[in-house]
Amino acid sequence: MFARRRAAHLSEHFLPLLARGGSFVHFTRVCVWSEETADFIARFYAESRAFGAAVDGRLPNPSGENLSYFNEILGADYKTDEDFLFDSLCRWLPRMNPTSRRDLAKSLFDVLSSLEKSGKPPAAVKNAYVKFMCWLYYRFSRVAENLGGENLPKIFLCGEISAHELMFVSALVCAGADALLVLPRGEKSYFSLDPASALSDSFDSDSKSTFPENFSVSILNDELLKKTQIERAAGGKSEWQPCTNAWADGSGFGDILKKSAERKIPAHLKGRFFANCYCRIDGADDRTVYETSLVSFKREILAQGRSVAVASRAIPAASVEEIAQIKRGRTDTAIHLACDLCASLPKIADAETNILLRSEFLKSVLRLSDAGISGGKLTSRAVSIACLLRRYIPHLFSNFRIEKSELPLFICFGAKISGAQADFVSLLSKLPCDVLVLNPQCLQNPFDDSNLFAVSGKEAVQIEQFPESSGIVRAGTAAYQAERDLDAILYSGTGIFREMQHSRLEAVRLMTTIDEIKILWNEESRFRPNFAENGDAVNVPVIFAKISGVKNGNIGEYWREVGKLCVGEKTFVVKNAPLVKSGDFNPMKEFAVDFFRGGVLRKERVLSHKSFPYSLLRKEIQELILEKLSILLEKRLVRGIGENGGEYTAIATILNMPKEIVHLFQSFDFAAKNPKFVYINSLEREISFEDAVLAEFLNLAGFDVVFFVPTGFRSVERYFQNGQIPEIIAGEFVNPISVPDEFPASEKKSFFSKILGKIGGV
Repeated sequence: MFARRRAAHLSEHFLPLLARGGSFVHFTRVCVWSEETADFIARFYAESRAFGAAVDGRLPNPSGENLSYFNEILGADYKTDEDFLFDSLCRWLPRMNPTSRRDLAKSLFDVLSSLEKSGKPPAAVKNAYVKFMCWLYYRFSRVAENLGGENLPKIFLCGEISAHELMFVSALVCAGADALLVLPRGEKSYFSLDPASALSDSFDSDSKSTFPENFSVSILNDELLKKTQIERAAGGKSEWQPCTNAWADGSGFGDILKKSAERKIPAHLKGRFFANCYCRIDGADDRTVYETSLVSFKREILAQGRSVAVASRAIPAASVEEIAQIKRGRTDTAIHLACDLCASLPKIADAETNILLRSEFLKSVLRLSDAGISGGKLTSRAVSIACLLRRYIPHLFSNFRIEKSELPLFICFGAKISGAQADFVSLLSKLPCDVLVLNPQCLQNPFDDSNLFAVSGKEAVQIEQFPESSGIVRAGTAAYQAERDLDAILYSGTGIFREMQHSRLEAVRLMTTIDEIKILWNEESRFRPNFAENGDAVNVPVIFAKISGVKNGNIGEYWREVGKLCVGEKTFVVKNAPLVKSGDFNPMKEFAVDFFRGGVLRKERVLSHKSFPYSLLRKEIQELILEKLSILLEKRLVRGIGENGGEYTAIATILNMPKEIVHLFQSFDFAAKNPKFVYINSLEREISFEDAVLAEFLNLAGFDVVFFVPTGFRSVERYFQNGQIPEIIAGEFVNPISVPDEFPASEKKSFFSKILGKIGGV
């Protein structure tokens, strides 16, 4: 007979009998959901189908045909006797091993005699016997024939269980089988049958999560099908598994520097494991030597004969050229998409690692599908992951052998990782590779993952990229760092900003009256309503309006008021519409088609082009221009974009702005007074498509944009989407008038006239 023992770890269920240290079996209950239990349930279910029995819900009572055949073979006799049961099993299941048959007869005897002792009438005990024998023959014959072997048969049960079912399975377990009872709705009903938990053991888990609402055995069948497809597409099933961080002491750099022989796999893990490290290090213990220590760290890794790949400024997105190299096939389902993309993955010489790479890629795509990503978005994401694998894998795993080589290292400098880049990093952590994410600036909400552990340094370090050993390494002095600390105190969360402190902006359009425009016009962004700061980004409140008509029909006063908004070195004024005429020569038109492909602005292509006109501007301004241009195109904020090549005209327009506007960008401090774009259209002329594109773009980029239309004509609205440009009626509409060369000066009043005016109510 076998002895039931609680499994210390779920992996013990899959140990052969000799590795268990005795004739021990497991009957385990699982009622909590976690990544660990999900993997265990799926594996146990697969083995039960291949080498045991899987039951979804209740076992049915024997049918009339079942009972008729039973009576034909065994007759109507019954007595609660071990020899009688053994003889019945000889005739009923003749292929059973004699030793296992004797163990099963004893187990059934124990169960049936316990029914008698509990006071059940003889007819009820006989009915239980008949039911057990029919279940054995029709549902558990494979279990019975393999009882007590070196690889114990598996019994999988899902859902509520009856008293007879519990007794029956317990008898099989004691005769040499492992059993798993999955209880998606909890253990309450089970304890009504076994209050002392005497027949099975509950799995202890830190997880408090309940099973998914839609959990069912059919889902497990789907998962098994996917698993089969994954193994087929991956070229097989690897025996190797990752042991990620379980061996590490949490020192970060120190853990990664440990050689494979120094990384001790926990004793309870059985099988073939590679010990890899997956961590994020925030800040530094000593920022004055941080860059020097990084260079030394990389040199030590290389000295160990390990490959190192570094994404020195986060991970660049897949380029158009990289995407074009990916072969695509069927995209109707996630598994077909993933399997077809496997053909474009780089091939690793080491067969085991090659299988792991493809298997983890397939699983990654399927996880994205399960998360609700589908259609073109799923295809784009999967292709991007494949591109990143093609970019880094050949270098990392060149001449790598999983049993002989030290693990390669991938370093991502910068913790702002999302989308396909995050999927790539997570996938890489499941391969025989160390993955290190550096967050020297201690950015808030950095990249995180379920298996990643974070190491916190004492100090933040203001450094933009990973230092290369071939170049000059910087080391800050104590005075330099003290100055940086003072900056952090003065300019972080205080409302005080140093010049050009921020690198990104989001425009917030204010709905205003004409009087508010006059008040806000010369206010710095930080003093306007709805200004907000978030790290190096700010929300910049901007004005966007069309002002129609002339107050009281007073032309002279009108030009004086307009003139007040047109003064200053940060203002660009258009007096004669249109500013840009359709058909004007534009040197950027010939490149626009190359810059825009597949509905996406190719930013890297624009930045690297020899004719890019803004290469002398500050880097953050270059990024601002291309970011806002991309939004303008993707959201089609101006009518005509996406129609008859309007998007190419829009690109050429923004890449050929007047020099005066470009200079306004260069001196733009996002928290200070923002630049102005004043467009006066006083005649019977409609603005051009190019002018609408320019105005919309400048407002997105943080400029105040105001159209003055004294005639009230709809000379501005044609290319703006409905409601995008609010109109303020300032007074009477007047006939077309010319804009004066010089705006009249404001009338100045003496001190005494102002006082007398107030006294007289003037």
